[in-house]
Amino acid sequence: MSRLADVVRSLTVARSDGPALISLYVDLDPGVVPTARDVEAHGAALVDQAERLGDARSESASHAEEMELREATARIRAFLVDDLDRTGAHGVALFVSGPDTWREVRLPGAVEEAVHVGGSFVVAPLLPFVERDREVVLAVVGRDVGTIWRTEDGRVSEVKDLSRHGQGWHDQGGWSQARYQRGIEVEAREHMRNVADVLAHLVRPGSETLLAVGCLEERRTEFEGLLAQHVRKALIGWVDYDARADGDELRPGIERLLDDHLRSERDALLERWHEERGQESGRATMGWTETLEAAADAAVDVLLVDGTTADAYECPSCGRGYVEPGACPLDSTPLQEALGGALELALRLTLGHKGEVRWAPDEIDGGAIALLRFPLRTPSYTP
Repeated sequence: MSRLADVVRSLTVARSDGPALISLYVDLDPGVVPTARDVEAHGAALVDQAERLGDARSESASHAEEMELREATARIRAFLVDDLDRTGAHGVALFVSGPDTWREVRLPGAVEEAVHVGGSFVVAPLLPFVERDREVVLAVVGRDVGTIWRTEDGRVSEVKDLSRHGQGWHDQGGWSQARYQRGIEVEAREHMRNVADVLAHLVRPGSETLLAVGCLEERRTEFEGLLAQHVRKALIGWVDYDARADGDELRPGIERLLDDHLRSERDALLERWHEERGQESGRATMGWTETLEAAADAAVDVLLVDGTTADAYECPSCGRGYVEPGACPLDSTPLQEALGGALELALRLTLGHKGEVRWAPDEIDGGAIALLRFPLRTPSYTP
């Protein structure tokens, strides 16, 4: 699981009976907010909106909850003016509740500005970043080169340099040249084996860490054969070999391989979904009604969403979600409007039951589909 996925999962369990939880997204794209004054102005407008939303919901809040909300908005305002470090970030998300809950999430890409105030955090805008937040190790390997890099927060940083500096080819002449070259080949193979052994420790068995390799084409088969089995499974492809490249120059190749790998994963999930849907097994849902039902039953294994949402309502007693208002059919408790709609509700229910959520706006249409661990008790759809 990625680091940002852990953050999202932890945020979805936060609940409040009052208007105490604030989710605020600020766009830091230099083309939109080029100066600190622009950031302050954008932030001030969002904080003002948060205060208005809090006031609108404060009729049911206690005095203590109202004070917590005002203190939280004051903290956010001060942070955006005095403490925000926008270096390397194109957006920031803040999740604040009371004096003890403060979570700042720096985003490597632009985000649509928004603020939400209510009994739960709104985390769906983080999903595009969760989808790409996969650790990728890159090894640039040659006869004497052995540099290992790692992607962190959208940046590429060097982890280890195993290169054998100054150990290149030398012409000895005569009959000794062939023997010398064979010796060089043996040393080169041992060097590559050493790089492969280090990768076996960096790419842990069972982890989601991925591997990309920069290697001359004629060496690729040889090096792949030296990799441990679990490392070979993590290999997502090859980047153009350049022993002198730095992190910024390597980044586009890594991102291209990551995009291709994520697309392949989603394609495999969609193929499974079509197979299950075609078999009428009850192990695949489409649309919010079916998906919310399955998520509430802890049946969702993988939820795929396209970023759109719809009005939804949740039972404050049992937590189930519905697309129509009224009373919960299980316990007759009046339903409450779900903050963030069906998308947030399905997301919370899925993650709360240890399911997986995938961002797939280009692969699906209509809100959500899901692969299930087991069939719905009574399938609510007709293929």
